[in-house]
Amino acid sequence: QLHTLLKYMDGGVCLIEAGEKPRLIYASHGFYQMTGRREEDCPLPCSLDRIGIHPDYEADYEQTLREGAKKGDVVSHVHRISGNGRDYIWRQIRAVRLIYPESREPVMLEVSTDISELVEKSRQLRESNERLRVAFEQTPHVLWEVDVEKRTFAVYNVSTQTCDAQKTVPGFPEDMIESGVIHPDSAANFRIFAE
Repeated sequence: QLHTLLKYMDGGVCLIEAGEKPRLIYASHGFYQMTGRREEDCPLPCSLDRIGIHPDYEADYEQTLREGAKKGDVVSHVHRISGNGRDYIWRQIRAVRLIYPESREPVMLEVSTDISELVEKSRQLRESNERLRVAFEQTPHVLWEVDVEKRTFAVYNVSTQTCDAQKTVPGFPEDMIESGVIHPDSAANFRIFAE
């Protein structure tokens, strides 16, 4: 039953001996699917440098596993991995030390997820925010943020992408109208907008 669960699970499950030179001793069907490998292409056990982790992340990943094994803590790591050395995906892992009498080295149970789509959406959002920031910095307009529940407003600093809490003004919308920020001819429409 566990084998069936592992076979159809979206993510990967691995057992890793976390000694001086960590090595993979078990990988689920989901791990192979995620990395685009076939089981016969990566006979186990094998060193971690054979499973396709991008060289920029390999040493840090191995160190994270060793530290988790030593301390007995749950560890996590994000890195790129590829089954063919060209097409990399982003993978997030969480691992915990496991009692595994068949090994002389500490063994980590690792669960991994392909987070490539999340990483790409985050990148797109950062780019979009940067374009918006550049566009707003080139306009003479003031951007402000309203907290409808608290009935407060604050000027939004485009450069830092924050509002200054010290300059938050209560009494929205009436204080803006009474202070003259909103022209009297626009007061009725502004109240409607505020509601």
